[in-house]
Amino acid sequence: MLAAALSSGDVLFLELQEVCQNSCLVEKHRLSIGKDSIALSLDWTAFENDSASVIVSDSLGNLSLCEEGQSEFSVMQQWQAHDYEAWIAAFDKWNRNVLYSGGDDCKLKGWDIRAPPTLPTFTSKQHSMGVCSIQSNKHREHLFASGSYDEKILLWDNRNIKCPLSTTHVGGGVWRLKWEPLYGDHLLAACMHNGFHILDCTNLEENGQKIVASYMEHSSLAYGADWGMPIAQLDRNQSTAGDGNATDSIRRNIDGDTSGNASDNRRSVERGAAECLKTVPNTSQHTSLTSKCLGYTLASCSFYDHVMHLWQWCW
Repeated sequence: MLAAALSSGDVLFLELQEVCQNSCLVEKHRLSIGKDSIALSLDWTAFENDSASVIVSDSLGNLSLCEEGQSEFSVMQQWQAHDYEAWIAAFDKWNRNVLYSGGDDCKLKGWDIRAPPTLPTFTSKQHSMGVCSIQSNKHREHLFASGSYDEKILLWDNRNIKCPLSTTHVGGGVWRLKWEPLYGDHLLAACMHNGFHILDCTNLEENGQKIVASYMEHSSLAYGADWGMPIAQLDRNQSTAGDGNATDSIRRNIDGDTSGNASDNRRSVERGAAECLKTVPNTSQHTSLTSKCLGYTLASCSFYDHVMHLWQWCW
């Protein structure tokens, strides 16, 4: 299931299905969170044997908690969380009752959905500008990250929110944060006017985390980024090791192609993805994966030129 936050104020739920021997996304349900608002972000939570929940933030500063029913999602709670746009909302990966939000009012807030929604569990003003990205670490309990237009990434322990564990200046507004999915020791950041960066968070440093790789090949705002397939059993001579640079050996423009041959680019990306898929070990055997994973293929996208790049980083 895929969910998308739309500028119409709707959340669109789609499902991947096989239609005429082709895979395609099919709309399953559309949920309105408010006719006068723009849906700005959403996040899922789903624990074993539990139904899924989705938290949505919007342009009016509201948070909407959506719960899965027998056939569709519905809004179970909605409350005013921020004075201006609520740019981001995210669940805690260790507790489905706990979530975090950030807004254009420069506030980072925590919430427990078992309590009255008018009472946040904490309110932090450590960021000096709007808070626009948050993600909890699913491998390290209590740890979460926040990013802001103030060009800083803060790492937090949710048991002590008075002061962040670490503050890293990345030189651009931090629009998206994604923890590395296998171990949770690296953090990917989309930094608007200053490209994409990978931070080493193995050890938390009060004065800032080391940036171990940067990708600066986009010509527009760095807006979206995520970790793709792990790279395994590759010849290290074919990839750039973790020396502070990301290789663009499989980078391709999916849209806004400048080479005059977009179809060839798309075919190249498809071949690269298929090759990567073949080399990934069985994820059910964590020890095998630990010994063979050399890095990642990552995806990044920029705002005005509608371009997505694929690139590699190896440690």
